[in-house]
Amino acid sequence: MDTPEKRYHYFFDGRRVPYSEWNSVQDIVKVIKENNFIPETEIFKLAFGYDRNNSGESNKKYTDMLRRGLSKKLYYRVQLDKAPKFPNNKSKWYYFIPD
Repeated sequence: MDTPEKRYHYFFDGRRVPYSEWNSVQDIVKVIKENNFIPETEIFKLAFGYDRNNSGESNKKYTDMLRRGLSKKLYYRVQLDKAPKFPNNKSKWYYFIPD
């Protein structure tokens, strides 16, 4: 039996990246399942290695991905003044998956 051919994204500079290496909403779901009531900044750090406070890169693609998961009701968010796990975080929105 033949194995399915691996699909790649091809770039002008000659790089090729397998489809499986791209970021997805499921990466966010996995992080939220492991760390309930987690702020956006921590989700981005854990899921994608992106620190929006110390990066010159735009966070639009990550934020759009986060909003897509919310609209699909894969997870929810709540506004809190301080979360016990992240006392120094300035964020007021925390994401969770109900039991």
